[in-house]
Amino acid sequence: METVNVLGVKFSNVSAEMLETVLREAVSGEKNVRIVTPNPEIVMAAHKDAELMELINSSDLVLKDGVGIKIAEKLKHVEGFERQTGIATLEKILSIADELRLKVYFVGAKEATLFKAVDKIKEKYPNLEVVGMHDGYFKENSEEETKIIADINKKKPDILVAAMGFPKQEKFLALTETPKISIGCGGSLDVISGNVKRAPKWMQKAGFEWFYRLIKEPKRIKRQMVIPLFLAKIIFNKKSCFKEG
Repeated sequence: METVNVLGVKFSNVSAEMLETVLREAVSGEKNVRIVTPNPEIVMAAHKDAELMELINSSDLVLKDGVGIKIAEKLKHVEGFERQTGIATLEKILSIADELRLKVYFVGAKEATLFKAVDKIKEKYPNLEVVGMHDGYFKENSEEETKIIADINKKKPDILVAAMGFPKQEKFLALTETPKISIGCGGSLDVISGNVKRAPKWMQKAGFEWFYRLIKEPKRIKRQMVIPLFLAKIIFNKKSCFKEG
């Protein structure tokens, strides 16, 4: 599969149609297709940490989540396909799960948020089967984590959704082999539950959803400060963004 290398992170260069095909093939196969959705903040973290970089690049699909990735492509005149955000990809997966009556396991968010999100998901996608769920507030390499992994292996879900934020969710997904599709999707369950509202459609399309979230959550300013650094690396590094394979 062709990729777009952005500061070492190898993004899968897929259109919405190509992604749909990959997902449908995955649920009928035997392989665990692991999906991650990095944004510029995650790219910058991986750029400084070889272990995190390997964790991302060893995934089967690395999707362009943040608008900053598309800006990087434009700055370097790279013709890549459109973004495939984490929440949009999750909704696509759930739609396929509903159509094919697949089993889904959810891990992430606070317990109340998780239950609320799953209730809304079952209402919208009544044919999928929720076989398990657990909040995301457990420690890495803990006995609790081991029990969750054992439960997933026992129940053998077709889909595993991990919404715990980077890099905890990616590390967690790397421990699982049973699901046919596993996806790390950050705060998607918070959005689905209704606890966090998305920007209006026009802002999403224009690439200003980050600004909307900043207005709603001013404390995110510290995280957003990484974006100018990301863009500076893109601009001043000749091999910061290019196509491969």
